[in-house]
Amino acid sequence: MGNLQDLLQFIFAGLTGGAIYASVALGFEVVHNTMGIVNFTQVDFVSLGGMMLYSALFASGLPMRAALAAAVAGVTLAVEEFGLRLSRSETRGPPRNPQQPPGAGGLPGPPERHRLSLRLWRKRK
Repeated sequence: MGNLQDLLQFIFAGLTGGAIYASVALGFEVVHNTMGIVNFTQVDFVSLGGMMLYSALFASGLPMRAALAAAVAGVTLAVEEFGLRLSRSETRGPPRNPQQPPGAGGLPGPPERHRLSLRLWRKRK
């Protein structure tokens, strides 16, 4: 009986992980079809959600449902702030370089976002 439970748990975990990958891939597809570029910012938001959930669970000690709600709210606010900065940079920003993807002017790039993430979530000694 234990083997059947393990098998069902592995199947459920695989389907759950696959659904997450599928939703990220769908986001890539929508952005690519809309803008004509591949924008990897979605990966940063998925990572940010995971790090916020981890922080809410272990650093703050919230129960799982409250931690999940806090992580979703935090990522929603981050996406909203990113969208506001994107719209401001497109309307009032300096002229774009033709090599630069649309909407990238005035936004922190991946190196800056990754440095901030490392500063917030690195292991403390």
